[in-house]
Amino acid sequence: MKQAAIYPANGIGDTLLMMIAANSLCNAGYAVTCFHHLSDEFEALFKSIVFKKPRVPTKQNCLPYDLILIQNDNSKRAFEFFDLREKNKDLNIVFFFPKNSSKKMPQDFLFHYKAPIALQISLAIEKLLGKPSHQISNQIAISNEHSYRKYPRRVAIHPTSNNACKDWTPSQYLQLANILTLKGYEVVFTLSKAEEKKWKKILDETPFSLLTTNLENLSSFLYESGYFIGSDSGVGHLASNMGIPTLTIGGNPKNLRLWRPGFSLGKVSTLPFNLPNFKGIGFPLRDSIWRKLITSKKVYTDFTSLQKSFDGEIR
Repeated sequence: MKQAAIYPANGIGDTLLMMIAANSLCNAGYAVTCFHHLSDEFEALFKSIVFKKPRVPTKQNCLPYDLILIQNDNSKRAFEFFDLREKNKDLNIVFFFPKNSSKKMPQDFLFHYKAPIALQISLAIEKLLGKPSHQISNQIAISNEHSYRKYPRRVAIHPTSNNACKDWTPSQYLQLANILTLKGYEVVFTLSKAEEKKWKKILDETPFSLLTTNLENLSSFLYESGYFIGSDSGVGHLASNMGIPTLTIGGNPKNLRLWRPGFSLGKVSTLPFNLPNFKGIGFPLRDSIWRKLITSKKVYTDFTSLQKSFDGEIR
């Protein structure tokens, strides 16, 4: 049996997305190993994939694999793989690039900003294998103990991401949560353990629940929820992966077209146009004002649009 190795970027969403490629490789007869620092948590969600902690990029560590897929994140590890490939032409190392790079070679794939990355990974692996894939799937495991959208009026909100510049403010999320509550929804905030202390204080004396748990339990919670709203983050991809309709809030329409959750129905709440950032002159315009232009009223309007689209989809 052919062997394939996958090295996603560190994010949860990145790994879920690269599992689309892993699933297609499994269907094509490969035994797939994914190297990730959260291997212990991911192995509970993907039964057909072997998960291991990342290894140093050396020829010896790469020799057992007929194919090595790398999601470029411009990390030290990525550049070590670039150097390794340059020195060892016999290794079949293929990169997925979200942005153009001087390191791109003919066998690599460059994604554009016109479609969700989930779709583009599916199309890239089709081309790589020469076999069509009929759906965007990574075969994530869902326990039979849980019922899909058991709580249709429950809205899970994940208000953070790995970059604070991409996040709506806590006060705006609370305004939105209040609107949702008045409309008869149950709001639960989902956060990591590292964020728990800060958000406990923010949510103090509010009616909103706070959930911090591991990936397996979070996936089950999202699977039974009605909707997801949040920043551009891995939890949004996980909700979409569970088939839950998602609304992603952010101030960069171009990036959101590429990185928005794309496993199932989702919409974005963003600006109608791209704002320049002017970082080179020390004035990040977009990062400074986008939140003021995306109000809680607008986000709720976008949420009702998502709800109507989902209701129409399942009829």
